[in-house]
Amino acid sequence: GSLSGSSADALDGVPLVAGIATLLRQFHREHTLRYLSLLDQYVRAQLHAAFSQAPRPVDNPPEVATMLLLLESFCDYAEVSAAELPAYLRTVMPSLRVR
Repeated sequence: GSLSGSSADALDGVPLVAGIATLLRQFHREHTLRYLSLLDQYVRAQLHAAFSQAPRPVDNPPEVATMLLLLESFCDYAEVSAAELPAYLRTVMPSLRVR
């Protein structure tokens, strides 16, 4: 998955996600879940900052959209189930809302 809106600047996030998942797999599962809780805080802070401004944006900020794509890939590579995700992430991740 590309990490940039522009194809000229596109970066592939899969190697990054696979590397982080592989690194965290070396440790107790608790570390992976803590990493997810930190990313949850980041997403919430970015959304709060974006939607507390006037005029309110129509879509998620690009940082949030990118992070949600990374999280989706990370959950696949790290074998994280939806039940293990922080509650807020379950509500904002598009792939989990469809299920």
